[in-house]
Amino acid sequence: MLRCGWLAPSLFDSNLRAQPFLTVNRKLGARAWILNPRGSVGFMMYTSSLQHLGKEQLLRDFSGLVDQDRRDTATMLAYVAEIDRRKLYLEHACPSMFAFCTKRFHMSEAIAAKRIRAGLAACRFPCVFGMIGCGELHLSGVHQLAGHLTDDNYEEVLERAKHKSIREIEP
Repeated sequence: MLRCGWLAPSLFDSNLRAQPFLTVNRKLGARAWILNPRGSVGFMMYTSSLQHLGKEQLLRDFSGLVDQDRRDTATMLAYVAEIDRRKLYLEHACPSMFAFCTKRFHMSEAIAAKRIRAGLAACRFPCVFGMIGCGELHLSGVHQLAGHLTDDNYEEVLERAKHKSIREIEP
């Protein structure tokens, strides 16, 4: 049996209205948030809620989610770098951006370090934002390359790293 609740609109999507979400999965005894009628995704989704989708729809939706994740990652890096530049983490009793990400936002140490290093590299070489946003470069790749990028070599190094796995990027 399903009960309806309400999903609050995203802070970043002013066009989204609150939509009902499914709350009870008796097998798992847990709350499941699913796609609302406008196509926005709630916070958690069980794969069983996708079983009704045809393969074309499933693959199309997945492709859209990957594209959105890339754009969101590029945006996140810009925010991380700007918060770090302004040292806004100090206002939250954190001694560093790393502490701010791990303590205040509960990021893992690994993802916080990757985002901070990649964000700083992207600020120094702004083309990185676009490359991540369009899928030419991934977060792990930027993190790996950050220490090797210079004003003289960044164009060549980033060009060679396009669409490469982390193993292919490793020096």
